[in-house]
Amino acid sequence: KFAQALMDRGVAYYFKKDYESAIRDYSESIRLNPNHARSYTNRGAAYKKLGRRELALVDESEAIKRDPNVPEFYDNRGLSYAENGEYDRAIADYNEAIRIRPKAAFFTNRGDSYQFKGEIDRAIDDYDRALKLNPGFYLAYNNRGAAYRKKGDLNRAIADYEEALRINPHMDTAAENLAAVRQERERR
Repeated sequence: KFAQALMDRGVAYYFKKDYESAIRDYSESIRLNPNHARSYTNRGAAYKKLGRRELALVDESEAIKRDPNVPEFYDNRGLSYAENGEYDRAIADYNEAIRIRPKAAFFTNRGDSYQFKGEIDRAIDDYDRALKLNPGFYLAYNNRGAAYRKKGDLNRAIADYEEALRINPHMDTAAENLAAVRQERERR
């Protein structure tokens, strides 16, 4: 009957990839303390792992309603909107997260949504801003490399993929992207 303990146990189940048990504990935590925003966002994450995106969005929105000052809640919902192809809604949530507390991840996520919308220059600007905040954020280098590739600037794309791999040599996506761009440059 202790909401925090149930939420904590739900986190343990989540990390064990037992999402159904995590959802049960988060739900019971919410029943005991309906204002506990973290239980909503955690349950939303578990729903997302099970492919139940609509339920995830409901919980992410409820977490924001309960505590609108946590930027990660907006970022989580923005990721859900982006997964649904609702990039304008995702960008609005990333804007709010950035307004509350600018973080490299928030700029990178917003840049990704711009990139998916075809607004490549805006995406690159966001990746630049992310890298100013965190020069070691290899994901921003990788994603900016993809944006440069879309613009046809293969040399900059290669430089960004190489930097992502220098920072994180185990980033398979960057290695695959780098190989593909090098082949594309050779064909040209």
